[in-house]
Amino acid sequence: MLRAVSELLSDDRPHRVQRLGALLRERRRRLDHYASLPAPTRAERQAWDADLYTYDDALVSVADLLDVDVPPAARDDLTPDDRVALEQALAAAGLDVRADEGADEDADPGADEDEEPDGGADKGADGGVAPVS
Repeated sequence: MLRAVSELLSDDRPHRVQRLGALLRERRRRLDHYASLPAPTRAERQAWDADLYTYDDALVSVADLLDVDVPPAARDDLTPDDRVALEQALAAAGLDVRADEGADEDADPGADEDEEPDGGADKGADGGVAPVS
């Protein structure tokens, strides 16, 4: 774990972008998985909140590394629309956080990027990152 943190904090910009990209893709898959749950437990809602916080923080960090504009108000609290816009801007800059490359072993093995477990029903404009209640 300590090695992973030190690698994320490395001064090697391309390596940092690569590591943050892997983290973002893993968290994106996890967030999509939580959003597909019909009745999430309290623990799943708490995990969703923690993953969303990590995801948003990493989005802003990698946007800064790639010189992608982040609106000042969005730096502290990304709305679902801000999140989608930032994901799209990062994809245009060459980092697609929704790509399924380099799947991690921590990802939900049942989740498939192209095939949602619930058929993609009830997904919001934010790509499935609406708060689970």
